[in-house]
Amino acid sequence: MKKILILVFYLASGTIAFSQSSYSEIQKDVKVAVLNYSAQNANYLVLKKLVTGFESAKKLNPGYLKKDNMGIAIFLSNQNSELDIFPARYTFENDKINLSALRDKNTKKPSDDMREYVKTYIEDFNQLGNTKIFKKMIYNAPETDGTYTANKTEQIVKEAYATTFVRGNDTWMYAMSTGNQGIILYTFKMTISGENLLDKKNRAQANKVSFPMY
Repeated sequence: MKKILILVFYLASGTIAFSQSSYSEIQKDVKVAVLNYSAQNANYLVLKKLVTGFESAKKLNPGYLKKDNMGIAIFLSNQNSELDIFPARYTFENDKINLSALRDKNTKKPSDDMREYVKTYIEDFNQLGNTKIFKKMIYNAPETDGTYTANKTEQIVKEAYATTFVRGNDTWMYAMSTGNQGIILYTFKMTISGENLLDKKNRAQANKVSFPMY
């Protein structure tokens, strides 16, 4: 498939070597990156949900690695105090993997259509198919070149620009991607039914921060 819409993030937030063999080797770096953001940030609850979800998840059923999926991604960067959330795609083809996120090629920020997709993904997943970005992403996939292995606690995807640790359960796949300049957190919903990323209680908390989620 042609790579029309999916833009791989080339990371830019600080140097982290990406030859690690387990998440435990970069866990301290993740904690430091999270501390760069204020709890008053509109997307802070999503950030915490992804980190907590990943760290509490188990080794993912390897069968899930062979299924394409749509998700969201947060880019942890010292240059991005707004903590933007982007549409993301997990692609499996020819026994290879690609994890990538979509952003506006000019502004490097999420467009209005991307924000609509992210808001729907977080709050009303069953309506995701009605968003403009979903309809475009479903037909366009990036090239896959990532190879995968595993350790005792997670699956590991090695791509040219990053190493990604993958964990999950029957509802969510979580991924922590580290390159030579930063960190990306991904989540992909494994089932159509079930919980939203933020439950009603957490969404109510998000509405109390100093500005709206979107």
